[in-house]
Formats: sequence, structure tokens, C-alpha cells
Amino acid sequence: MLLLEDLVEVAFDFMLSHMSPENCFVIWKFSAVVVSTKTRDSARRLTLQNFEELSVLQELMDFIEEDELIVKHESDVYQAIVRWANHDHLERRAELNQLLTKISYQ
Repeated sequence: MLLLEDLVEVAFDFMLSHMSPENCFVIWKFSAVVVSTKTRDSARRLTLQNFEELSVLQELMDFIEEDELIVKHESDVYQAIVRWANHDHLERRAELNQLLTKISYQ
């Protein structure tokens, strides 16, 4: 008989095998709640690797300061911030200056 822990592990293995840039952020948030370190870390890594595609979500702004963030150019981070701000410019205008200071201009 399968134990509940085994069933949960099978479910997380399934999520890992079907994780994509389109669903990695949701899986990362879910795995943080359910406490699956392996799934959470994998989803976080994929989220960081696909930051440019996912940057409309407000929660992703927390990733800007991550050392593991993978972008081709820092200008990609700038463009992501602009897209994020334009998504709801009235609400996000106040946070824009703070976010722009997090870009590493090198």
C-alpha cells in the first residue's frame, strides 16, 4: 500500500517532469507551501532562468537581486521592469524607482 508521503512524492515527480517556463512559477509557489524542497528548488531555478518571459508577475520582481538570475544583458532586466510597470502603471508607479535602482549597470 502506498503511504501518503509516497503519493506526494509521486505527484511532485510528475510536476517536475512536466515543468516548463509557463508553469514553473506556479509550481515554485505551490511547492513552497507544501514543503517540497526538491520541487521548490527546481521550479525556482527554472523561474530564474526564464525571468524575461515571466516578468509581468509582480512576485518576480523579488528575483531581480538574485545572483542566480540568468539574463543575456542587464538591459533585459530593465525591459522586464518596464513591462511589469506598464502592466498596471497606476499601481506600480510608486515602486518603479526602487526597482530601477536594483539594476546592475556595468
